[in-house]
Amino acid sequence: MAEHWYTRDGEPCYEQVTQKGGLRATDLRDARKQGLVPSVTTILGVVAKPQLEVWKINQGILAALTLPRLDDEPEEDYLKRIMADSKQQAKDAAEEGTRIHDQIERSYKGLRVDEYYKPHVE
Repeated sequence: MAEHWYTRDGEPCYEQVTQKGGLRATDLRDARKQGLVPSVTTILGVVAKPQLEVWKINQGILAALTLPRLDDEPEEDYLKRIMADSKQQAKDAAEEGTRIHDQIERSYKGLRVDEYYKPHVE
């Protein structure tokens, strides 16, 4: 999981300069040395999310209800297809969430926001 770190003043500190002058992602060791704080998303990554778990279960149930079983398909294969379909729904939702977050960040930076995401940003 990519973690984002910030100074106590709220300035992003996503990367560190390497000895060779390149860049690498800030890690926990850097954060401790520099007194950085984790992003809200990083913190939420370790918090229980009961509603999200219910949503994931519901996606599995919906996949099972909408995916017909193939002729002579072994139960194990059918279950794998159901799981793959339900995980795809979750992946698609997570990617959309990332796009929404990006648009909100663009708004805060004074950059143009995609017309489709303006209701989300507002």
